Amino acid sequence: MLKIERLIFNPIGVNTYIVSNDNDDCIIIDPGCYGESEEMMLISYIEHKKLNINDLIFTHGHIDHMAGAYALQQRFGVDLAAHPDGFEYFKKSWMFAAAFGWNFDMKKVVVPKKELHDNDIIKVGDDELKVILTPGHAKGSICLYCEKGGFVFTGDTLFEGSYGRYDLPGASRKELKASLLRLFELPNETVCYPGHGGETTIGDEKRRGLTEEL
Repeated sequence: MLKIERLIFNPIGVNTYIVSNDNDDCIIIDPGCYGESEEMMLISYIEHKKLNINDLIFTHGHIDHMAGAYALQQRFGVDLAAHPDGFEYFKKSWMFAAAFGWNFDMKKVVVPKKELHDNDIIKVGDDELKVILTPGHAKGSICLYCEKGGFVFTGDTLFEGSYGRYDLPGASRKELKASLLRLFELPNETVCYPGHGGETTIGDEKRRGLTEEL
C-alpha cells in the first residue's frame, strides 16, 4: 500500500507529493520548494524518513512545480523525469521565474534526462502508476494514475472545482478539454491529488460540469 505525504511550497502554494512504500522506496512529484529554507525542509524530510528516491517526477515544467529540482538532484543524484514535450519549460525556467519576480540562478537550470510517455508505468516497489498524457495547461502535462490505490495525481490539469489555465505559453483550451474528458473516464470514486489546493474525486468534478465551460 502506497503512502502519500503532501508538502506545500513557494508563494503559489504548490503541492509536492512524496509517494512511498513500506520499504521506504519513493518518488517525489513536483518538488516546488523555492529558496534554501524550503529546499532544506524537503531534504530533511527525506533524510529523516530515510527514503530512497527512485524518481523525481514532474507533472509539467512550470517553474512553481520544479523550483527545487536542482537542489534535490545535487543532494541525491537522482535524474528528473517528465514528458519530453515539456522539456523546453525546464530550459527556460529562469525566464518563467523572472516573470513571477523570483530570483533564480541560471546555473540551477536542469533538464530531465528520463522521458515519460503516455501509458508508461512508473513502479514504486510492487505498486504501479500509469502515465496519462494530459496537455492543455502546458505542453507535456501528465497525470499519474494508481488503479490499485484508486487515486490520481492531476498536476494543474484538474483542481477541486476548477482546471488549469490555458492562456499561458504552450497551453490550449481544446487540448485541456480533451484531457479533462480523458480523466473523467476514470472511476468516479478515484481520489484526485492536484497541483494546488485540496483533494477531490473524479465523480465530484464530473458532476460540476467543468468541461461544459470549455
